[in-house]
Amino acid sequence: MGGRSITDKELAGVEAAFGRGLPKKLRAALLSLPWIGLSAELDEDDDLSQFGVDMRVHTPKQMILGLRYEPGKTASRHGYFPIGACLVGSADPYFVRLSDGAVVRVPHDNVAGGSLEPDDVDLVAKSLSVFVAKATWS
Repeated sequence: MGGRSITDKELAGVEAAFGRGLPKKLRAALLSLPWIGLSAELDEDDDLSQFGVDMRVHTPKQMILGLRYEPGKTASRHGYFPIGACLVGSADPYFVRLSDGAVVRVPHDNVAGGSLEPDDVDLVAKSLSVFVAKATWS
């Protein structure tokens, strides 16, 4: 892929900012995927929301910032972990939904007053592994 993976020390800092440990499967992926700093593209046919993806994967520092500011602040309280941001212009963030490991997009406009409904989230891929396999990386 060409990027780098998160270190144990960086992951500990991200989990501390998140306020809880991440699921084992997500932790293992973050520690092994060499994707930090890379961009990922999915065409509309491979994106379950049919929108298409052009995303930059967050650095650990950006993950932490994504937890502090909206919509990540609200999304994290609802069980979403930030992994990247849109490069097309919206800067809408991408998350892993902790309940099932799906990759989702949360448009900025869909978070209001600290609430986030399931219909406010765009399903991109049923799992992180499917997303990684289908994406074009650069």
